[in-house]
Amino acid sequence: MQQQIDTLRMQSGPSTIYYPDNTSAENSDLADWSENVTVDRENSENLLVTVSAVPRSMLDGETAKFVVRSGDQSWECDAEDNNGYSGKLSVPFVDTFSVYLTLTGTSGETRNILVTSEYDLEQRFSLDVTAGWESGGISFSFGKTSVSGNLQTWIYNNGGEEIQPISGRVLLYQNGKQIKEQKITSLSNGCDSDSYYYTQVDWRDMEGTLSQFKVKVEITDNFGRTYTEDVG
Repeated sequence: MQQQIDTLRMQSGPSTIYYPDNTSAENSDLADWSENVTVDRENSENLLVTVSAVPRSMLDGETAKFVVRSGDQSWECDAEDNNGYSGKLSVPFVDTFSVYLTLTGTSGETRNILVTSEYDLEQRFSLDVTAGWESGGISFSFGKTSVSGNLQTWIYNNGGEEIQPISGRVLLYQNGKQIKEQKITSLSNGCDSDSYYYTQVDWRDMEGTLSQFKVKVEITDNFGRTYTEDVG
């Protein structure tokens, strides 16, 4: 289990959410810009992108919109003009995207200005969950199966304070059907970037062979998303 944890830790990278610095704008056509990405609380399957941009040149009569592009997909919203342009749009939970300010002149000519690009979004706004037995496990004796011991759940929080586990369960399945569950009570205290939780389970003398049983951990975050992991 420790090897799995170390591997995930190396893959996960920083646990902070990225907020761009106005001094590092990616396009010289912009005098100023800002952007924020978060999980959309009204639709946790989406990301909420809030963006503002000030072009170095603003032409009379131009209309503006923000366009988010990911591969061959795109989403757009009208940009409000208030000494610069601002907008907000909800996009599906893609892993990478780029944000453009599209300006259309009175004669139909268009300027597409790159504002910023985002990467590794699925990892940044999610939890990594690994589970294993610290002691005990699944055993078979005298024709019956027992699941007993101290189960360790490791949660790596990629999203910092914004993404938090709020509940968890240890689930026991027999032949693919859930037959028992036990709450992970210590999750009510919140989660640091790298946290361990321990749950004592004691399900004994059940009819069936070892191969029929499987233990899983299910974690739910504060956006209602669930993460399910087999207990190794």
